Amino acid sequence: MRQGLIVFVLHGDAKEPTRPPAFYDETHAFLVSCGIPEIWRRGDMSNNATIHLMPM
Repeated sequence: MRQGLIVFVLHGDAKEPTRPPAFYDETHAFLVSCGIPEIWRRGDMSNNATIHLMPM
């Protein structure tokens, strides 16, 4: 039985062609606007990622 779900969204990086900020940052903003809480923020992890936890 699934207990939860982790949604991992990288931050956009203009220097990295495979991570356009317009896509990743807007996806992050959309998930937060839907009420998915952040459990880590940029700078809290060495890979500059944000992790969201959505209870099931």
